Amino acid sequence: GASSSSAAAAVAAELECIIRSPVIEARIAAAELALLLLPLRCFSAAAAPEARSGLVAAGVVAQADTASSVRRAADRLWRAASEAGVGNPGKQLKDMRPLLLERLANDFASGKASVAAAAGRAAAQLQGRLETSKGVLEDLAPRICDALGSDDASTQRSACSG
Repeated sequence: GASSSSAAAAVAAELECIIRSPVIEARIAAAELALLLLPLRCFSAAAAPEARSGLVAAGVVAQADTASSVRRAADRLWRAASEAGVGNPGKQLKDMRPLLLERLANDFASGKASVAAAAGRAAAQLQGRLETSKGVLEDLAPRICDALGSDDASTQRSACSG
């Protein structure tokens, strides 16, 4: 019911944060745990669509991680989500585009250089994967410019790192 979808949303939000951790082992564990949770009914597209989408989006961004073990875990997460989803993986990725752009824009302005750099790598990957639709980089440019114009120096630095 409502409590399980709330719990799923809370767990998904926490995993989304952990997958941005500077600790490689934490990022691997978060991606692996997301993979284990994805098939559960409380994380289904019908029961908790936002939680599921958040987990999958975190996995898509983690596919551009600097650590190969994190990329492998994220690849498994995306493969499981693709196989369980409706339609082909390209369509699923296109449907997730707004969520992915929002996540990347937030990561660019996070104030954390490592998170912003990961967002930059993910944006470059997604540019190629979503090439049939409007460019990812063009959509992110205004948000990056906003981050560069921020009064907060750490936000400006992270935007540059991305």
